[in-house]
Amino acid sequence: MTLEEARQKQAKIQRETIIKFSIYMILIIATFAVILVLTDFFAKYSILYGVFLILLYIACKSSKIYYLFRPKEFVGVIKYSNVTVENVKKYASHQPGATYDTTEVRMMYFVVSDEKRTVRKTIEYDWHWGDFYEGQTVAVLRFIDRPFLIIEPEKQNNVNS
Repeated sequence: MTLEEARQKQAKIQRETIIKFSIYMILIIATFAVILVLTDFFAKYSILYGVFLILLYIACKSSKIYYLFRPKEFVGVIKYSNVTVENVKKYASHQPGATYDTTEVRMMYFVVSDEKRTVRKTIEYDWHWGDFYEGQTVAVLRFIDRPFLIIEPEKQNNVNS
């Protein structure tokens, strides 16, 4: 995937996130408005306000609306990059035989920094992305969980020669 394709995919995911969160909020508010207007449950059971907050939390987590508070695109230089292999549970189950079965997953931890900010991320690594070394310029997008290598114009001329 190129950086331009990732930007288009991010715009699509961003629209879907806003729509999904809006639908959740409309349903939650409509439900609570109907309960508030037509019944006296809120007067009898003040715990329903807590239920509203729990549903709001679930709507935020499932729609990932909090990603909108991250930078849309962060371009910086890799200060640190490390790929490790971790054992994770193979099945999300506690059935006999599946309890201790694990598989290996490559995880990448990297630190990208510019003059003002620093971004730290731990993501599942795919070897098709290539290697990332300290000093390379990369772009980190809001909804896409991977760095994108940016080739500077002077380095691009050297590659084509």
